[in-house]
Amino acid sequence: MSLEIINDKNIKLETFQLEFQNKIKDFYKNGKAILYVKPQIRDFNLDFLLIDSLRGVFIFKVVDWKHEEIEYMNSVVGEVREKGVKNPFFQVKQNYNYFKGLFENQDFLLNESGELKFNFRTFVVFTQMKSNHIKNFKHKFNDSYKEYIPKENLGMLDLNYFLSSPKETLSDKTINCIRGCIYPEILITDIEKKDEFLNEDLVDETIKVLDTKQEKLAKNLENGFQIITGVPGSGKTVVLISRAIHLAKAHPNWKIKILTYNRTLKSRIESKINYLKPILEFEGLNLNNLTIDTFHTLALEIAEVEAGDFNNSDFWKDELPKIALSKATPSYDAILVDEYQDFKEDWIKVCIKSLNMIDNQKNLLLVGDPLQAIYNNDELSLKSLNLSPIDKNLSLNFSYRTGKKQMLLASNLILDDNGTTSSANVLSELENIKLQTNHNSEIYFVERGYTEIFDILNFLLIKEKINPEDLMILVPTNKTKEDFYRLLPNNLTSFLTFSKDFSDTHGVVTTYYSAKGLEAKICILVEFEKIKNKKIAYVALTRASEQTYIYCKEKFSNHNIIKIENFLKNIHI
Repeated sequence: MSLEIINDKNIKLETFQLEFQNKIKDFYKNGKAILYVKPQIRDFNLDFLLIDSLRGVFIFKVVDWKHEEIEYMNSVVGEVREKGVKNPFFQVKQNYNYFKGLFENQDFLLNESGELKFNFRTFVVFTQMKSNHIKNFKHKFNDSYKEYIPKENLGMLDLNYFLSSPKETLSDKTINCIRGCIYPEILITDIEKKDEFLNEDLVDETIKVLDTKQEKLAKNLENGFQIITGVPGSGKTVVLISRAIHLAKAHPNWKIKILTYNRTLKSRIESKINYLKPILEFEGLNLNNLTIDTFHTLALEIAEVEAGDFNNSDFWKDELPKIALSKATPSYDAILVDEYQDFKEDWIKVCIKSLNMIDNQKNLLLVGDPLQAIYNNDELSLKSLNLSPIDKNLSLNFSYRTGKKQMLLASNLILDDNGTTSSANVLSELENIKLQTNHNSEIYFVERGYTEIFDILNFLLIKEKINPEDLMILVPTNKTKEDFYRLLPNNLTSFLTFSKDFSDTHGVVTTYYSAKGLEAKICILVEFEKIKNKKIAYVALTRASEQTYIYCKEKFSNHNIIKIENFLKNIHI
């Protein structure tokens, strides 16, 4: 096990800060801890925040002042090297009070006596001042605060130095809870469950926070052009949201745009951000400069044309982007694209032209999965766009959501009949998928048509009383959706929504084409035999974490259905 370092590569450390960071790294050659470097939290000027599974949580403020360089200091501010500074003891005391209150607000982090169940301490680290000088200046610093590390102790530091009293070891649940308190934007909460993300009984149901690899992608990326790919259920969208919020924290004056392909995904991202908004605003973050749109909404705005004037698909796919491209001007400081694989080259060009040049580069992040390219048959050519990502091979391979049977079936289906594929990239991605789901998953065929589907819905919603939002029904076309609504028994209509806008209280009925980015515990796939495109089938089959019901009106009219049946007969999980 080793130290996980999470830092923003765009923030540079001073030499004395790097030396202290390296000292901490040396401590953890055989330990388990997370180190946040220069974390962006409120207006606190933190240097390091350390979460140690055996010892607790520690905050460090590192200064390299010599005692003779301190010209003036009171309990709050002072002057060092002819510059105004904040008193570091005052800063760490502020930090301590803020984070202690934050942690104490979560019952899960308290012991039976109502105290924090882990050690929490803050230190001022003096790299150039010895203890005798600090004591002489102590009344000028802050006489009531005693936690500091003088220069002469740096050489003999070990991990036990930070341990004030024995407390219980931090479990993964506790660490995740602490991380979620500090950085609410890394929460991967079921939006539908609202404030239950810290409930111990629910911690195992979903990923409650980004794992450290995901969080690193959100925070560590250098600015400029970047691409992140990921398998279904790997947290791509939440990483994108977390990255957008991280940029908003680091650059409060930046105009940041998140773009999606369709309205359903836009609505879901809005719902997640709106859930986090009150918590982030409490931290002092203004999200007014962070906006979410579909590409076509942005293109209409740039092109200055009315959507109602045009109804043909060629306009939306080709003509509108060309008009927008001719009129686009730099208006945003960062654009983040979700499901980029369905954006055509002209669409990406519009994004590029809409970006301001900052430090000789444009901040464009593309997030997606090439295997889920259901609208765009042409693979995006970075060469023709004159784009080259700063970091290569950024990928999310762990699927936390998709059920094991569902993922194995979807992967098998996208391969050719001989178990190969014409694309080396596809085969490589399939081979790299790592399933992290702990629960059993099942796939069933529906034999009796809509009658059986409605029986299943009655059983799930009325008898079992599942949360409606844990259910998703996918259909081939909007016409099928209308037919489904017309035939739906009256006692079930209140549980479902047929709108393209995301709902956190209803089961969603939408088309296969609109399913990307959505997820549910239970999915019902209606008239599945009408799906001829393997990538659409791949998307549909990877939406559910627990149960998938497949209904085929004409069961043997599609070769894929026969392949599915044969696969299910031979799979044993």
